[in-house]
Amino acid sequence: MQDEAKAQGTALRIDGLQLLPPEIRYHVLSYLAVEDLLCIVTVSKQWNIWAEDAYLWHRHFKAIALDMKAKDQDREVRLAQSLGWKSRYLKTSVIKSDVNLDSRH
Repeated sequence: MQDEAKAQGTALRIDGLQLLPPEIRYHVLSYLAVEDLLCIVTVSKQWNIWAEDAYLWHRHFKAIALDMKAKDQDREVRLAQSLGWKSRYLKTSVIKSDVNLDSRH
């Protein structure tokens, strides 16, 4: 009975995402919203590493960059390439939110 409980406890600790090949793992994670990516960093050290991956943040950055003027887009892409996709995404999305709020008044 105790061995069975131990086995079940071990089974519950297996991380299914870790069992996936990296390309499939990142494909799955790419469907998460930014808010979810920011939350999953607290799950474990490994999930933090996955959630910080430049591939995921580059995808989110590209989505907001489509709304930028070409000149701004080029500048932001250059900054993101040097400073990191996540930091530029968060900075740019905050600026974009502030502009949207100002335009409603």
